[in-house]
Amino acid sequence: MKNKVSVIMPAYNCQDLVGSALQSVLDQTYDNLEVLIADDGSFDRTRSVIDSFNDDRIRTFHNEENLGYLKTVNRLFVKASGDYICFQDADDWSALDRIEKQLNVLISDSLEACGTGIFYTDSKGKILKRVVYPATTSDVRMNMLKGGESACYASILFSKAILKSTGGYREFFKLGAEDVDWMLRLVEKHEFSNLDEPLYYYRFSPSSITQATNILKLKASLGVAREMALQRESGVDDFLQAGNEKALSDRWSDIYAKLSEYPLAEDLHKINALLRRNAFWECVKVCARIVRKNAPFRNKVEVIFSALIKSILGMKNYQAVKSAFSKSAVISVD
Repeated sequence: MKNKVSVIMPAYNCQDLVGSALQSVLDQTYDNLEVLIADDGSFDRTRSVIDSFNDDRIRTFHNEENLGYLKTVNRLFVKASGDYICFQDADDWSALDRIEKQLNVLISDSLEACGTGIFYTDSKGKILKRVVYPATTSDVRMNMLKGGESACYASILFSKAILKSTGGYREFFKLGAEDVDWMLRLVEKHEFSNLDEPLYYYRFSPSSITQATNILKLKASLGVAREMALQRESGVDDFLQAGNEKALSDRWSDIYAKLSEYPLAEDLHKINALLRRNAFWECVKVCARIVRKNAPFRNKVEVIFSALIKSILGMKNYQAVKSAFSKSAVISVD
């Protein structure tokens, strides 16, 4: 009997995109699926679009109010009845043989989870960039602890046994990084691999970065997720496992305060995120806004000059330059 795959799909205010995302799942070459989808209190027509589909593999669990991504995913995890589980974001789409190829690799290579390479696309679906992630469990984990991008979390397919082992997303991470915390716990106990073939289409909207107001809070959450992974590696329970959320909150506040010390920290991290996705024009817009900001002239020059260097060298090469010139004020700001 074929293994059943549960597809987890939260949706929020994506009326123009959710239909193509859902159709890309229903049209998969592997058809023993259930699609667990929840409209998370959208105020556009997202729910109506979802409910217009007539396929008995779709199971809807709409939220009457907005619960947020973390709580919605955890709700759907509980409902999953498949032998395997995968994600599908409602504004992206999957190659039609994505699930079949991932499942074949999991079974043939005795793995418990795998992700795929991705294509970054613009809002209209035009491919902008191909990205392949580290292949082995150890490389993924090492790269994550260094702050690198190690997987597209929305592309991951995993055995239900992993959900029993790791649990769902931990609610401390309501400000972001819930997927990083979950993934770090996954690779500590289970074998993982990234396929080098792009099978997931990640629709990138630069405005999601340029208009974001919580990037430093997200960075702080990423910081504590990595620190807790190192706690577990040293053989002790992390803050949450030990029931010490106050200590974790205090540590998060310390990291956030440190990040906030630099006058243009928010802009700096936006620039880095945009350049990692080759969004050069949006980076120029951020730099233009920096010029008009009420901030020390020296800091403005540092950030704009570092953005120029990163644009010329590329973010990977920039890291090498940053190490070589670690004493330079311009290079060391991030």
